Amino acid sequence: MLDTRKYLDIQNEYKPVNFPGYNHPAEFRRLKPTDTLAISKVIRKSRKSLMNYLEWADKSGNWGFPQIQKWVMDHVKNDDFYRDHFVFLINKEIVGMCSTAPVGDPYQVQLSYWVADGHQGKGIGTAMARTIEDYAFRVIGWSAVQICHDATNRASGKIPQKLGYEWNGTFEGDNYARSETGFWYSWIKYRPEGLPPGILQGEDPEYFSQAVTRPEEI
Repeated sequence: MLDTRKYLDIQNEYKPVNFPGYNHPAEFRRLKPTDTLAISKVIRKSRKSLMNYLEWADKSGNWGFPQIQKWVMDHVKNDDFYRDHFVFLINKEIVGMCSTAPVGDPYQVQLSYWVADGHQGKGIGTAMARTIEDYAFRVIGWSAVQICHDATNRASGKIPQKLGYEWNGTFEGDNYARSETGFWYSWIKYRPEGLPPGILQGEDPEYFSQAVTRPEEI
């Protein structure tokens, strides 16, 4: 006979935990073509707060649905091994997005992130960065993760400090968004010692292919 009490104990043990400050758990997954409508709503809602440091957010004021759909598809269908794009959802609402990008070193990757209006200052940016950092080290196997931000973007600069990144210096770069100065801060975290080889995620997110620690081994 089934011991229902034991079954309920197991259920409670693995019950999803609500994200702090919310009545629902968070979901972190890759951006999908079907996210276009949800992304469209987020962009229109958050454009004014994002456009100071995101050039595309500034330009999105003139976008219609086809342009937003193209933006989503450009992010979903890219052949760059270093680029990956994830969304953070709470109660099925997209509250932020986090991406990886190349940094010039073949064994490292850079993180970038943005948080939607109404959800800023609630730890979502930090949670996204921590999650994708874990993905970068444990799934892909990068040797280091970098976070770079404009010197005036204090909100973005708090996140690597919270997550234990090391100061990696400054550099001059192009400034495209309204508030960018072209003077950038760089932070870095190296792959923790003792981690097993990274597991390269295949086309089906439910399965994993060969273990890799370097891109040329793929």
